[in-house]
Amino acid sequence: MREADVAIRMHPPKQPDLVQRHLMTMQWHICASPAYLKKQGVPQRPEELDAHKLILFGQHHPPVAEANWLAEAGRRPGNPRRAVLEVNSMQAILLALHSGLGIAAVPDYAVTEDPELVRILTDLKGPKIDVYFVYPEELRNSKRVAVFRDFLLARLAAIGMGIAEDAGRRSAQLAQGEAPKAGETDPGLTYARVARAVRPSDDEGERNPR
Repeated sequence: MREADVAIRMHPPKQPDLVQRHLMTMQWHICASPAYLKKQGVPQRPEELDAHKLILFGQHHPPVAEANWLAEAGRRPGNPRRAVLEVNSMQAILLALHSGLGIAAVPDYAVTEDPELVRILTDLKGPKIDVYFVYPEELRNSKRVAVFRDFLLARLAAIGMGIAEDAGRRSAQLAQGEAPKAGETDPGLTYARVARAVRPSDDEGERNPR
């Protein structure tokens, strides 16, 4: 790993000389733009995705092993849907969603930071993504690594607090009979996952792979 001093990985490292710390767990959410849903309709069941346009990751180095799980949702394994567009970055997927090209699965942070997207098929759960902070054993006592680690944990905590405030506002809206806006679905669940990930800024929770 010495191409870098530290790394953030979306899978646990297997090298025994690396120290890993679990940062957070992300979920996938199925989203589309209001314009797309107005034109094409809102699917109510996973099987109805057959009649819709999907935006997927290309097969060349997807970010995680099951990034294209939506292609087989509601279908028998080994029979994926074809994508209307394949790209190799989350930013490109978000741009395609905003352009009204189709439906895509995006992680928590993308939904939270993008109020224009509409979540659909909210009962359909995709694979979880575990995110790890990783660095070599020889840097365990490095002050620079500790400072960066603490920055990440503080940032995650701040994001979690912001999401918690959004959840409070959404609860107040529901209590007053107001409909939540696009992108405001289940922010409290994201906060719960972030809050569980944050630990004190010492070595607690850091370990080498076994």
